[in-house]
Amino acid sequence: MQNWKLLVAAAGGVIVLAIVLGVGFGVSWGRSVPPLEKVTLAVYRGPDSALIYDASSEGFFLREGLDVTLVPFDSGAEAIAAMLNGKADFSTAADFVLVKNSFSRRELRVVASISRSDIHEVVARRDRSISEPKDLRGKRVAYAAGSGSQYYLSRFLVLNNLEQGSVETVPLKASELAGAVESGQVDAVAYWLPGAKQIRDQLGQNAVWWSAQVGQDTCVLLLTSKSVVDARPSVIERLVRALAQAGEVERTDPERVRALVARETGLDQAILAATWPGIRLGLTLDQALLMAFDAEAEWMLASGGLPQGTSAPNYLDLVYLQALDAVDTGAITIIR
Repeated sequence: MQNWKLLVAAAGGVIVLAIVLGVGFGVSWGRSVPPLEKVTLAVYRGPDSALIYDASSEGFFLREGLDVTLVPFDSGAEAIAAMLNGKADFSTAADFVLVKNSFSRRELRVVASISRSDIHEVVARRDRSISEPKDLRGKRVAYAAGSGSQYYLSRFLVLNNLEQGSVETVPLKASELAGAVESGQVDAVAYWLPGAKQIRDQLGQNAVWWSAQVGQDTCVLLLTSKSVVDARPSVIERLVRALAQAGEVERTDPERVRALVARETGLDQAILAATWPGIRLGLTLDQALLMAFDAEAEWMLASGGLPQGTSAPNYLDLVYLQALDAVDTGAITIIR
C-alpha cells in the first residue's frame, strides 16, 4: 500500500512538472512550438540605427518570434546593396540612398523611418586657406559615394554661391574619407556624424566645419523588397512591433540605449554624446518624407547622372503602410 502511494505521488509530480514546463516553454498538447522566423537585416553601423540594436539586445525580436541576424555596414549604400544582392531581407539606409536606387529598383519598399537627424557636415582643413565656405572654390572636396553626403554637399555649395564646377568633388568610400582629408589628399570632406566629429578631432585646431543640411532632415529608413512584402507580411509587422518596443525604452531610458549603441558600434562615448542630440529616434511615415523623396529625385534627374528618359517613381507606391499602421497608426501622417 505504501509503495502504491509513492507511485501515485511520483506520477502526480511528473504531471505537474510537465504542465509547468509546458507553460514555461509555450508548449501546447498535441502541437509543437512554431520555429523562429529567420531574418537577416543589413544595418548601417551608426547611432541612427539605435532602435535596431536595442530591439536585438533587449530580446524584442525574439519575443515577436524572430531570429534576426544583424549584418553591419559602414554606410547605408553598402547595406542596401547587400539587400538588393540577396544577402539580406531588410536593410537600413538614408532617404537619399533609397531615392538613388529607386530609379532602377522599383521593387524597393519603405517600411518606416526609424530616425531623423541633422548630422551632415562639411569639414575642411584650415591650412589650405579655408576659413569660410566661399574658400572652397578651386578646392577638392570628397563625399561618400552613393550616400546622402553628395546631395547635401551639392545643396551646401549652391546655397553658398559656389557654382557647379567651381569645386572638384571626389567620390570615395565612407571608410576612406577620414584618411583622405587627414593625409591632405583632399582639402575637405562632406560626411555625417559621428564620422565627421572624429575627423574634426583628428584635425584639431586645423579643422573648420559647417552644417551641410541647411534645414532638411535626414531620415534613416527600414527597407525591404516587394517580394518580402508579398511573402512575409506578418514578419514585417512583428519586426516593426519589436522596434516600437525599443522606442519605448529609448523614451524612458535614453542613456541606456546610448551605452548600448556605443558597445555595438565601437564608438567613443564622448563622440557619441556629441552626436546624440542631433538624432531623433522613433517610427514614422510622414508627408515630409515623401516631399524629401521628390526633391532628391528632382535633383538627381537634373544632375544628369541618369540615363536619358529616366523618370522618378511615384514614391507613395514604394511605401508599405500596413505594418506601421497595425502597430501605431498615429505615426503615419502621409496623405493617402
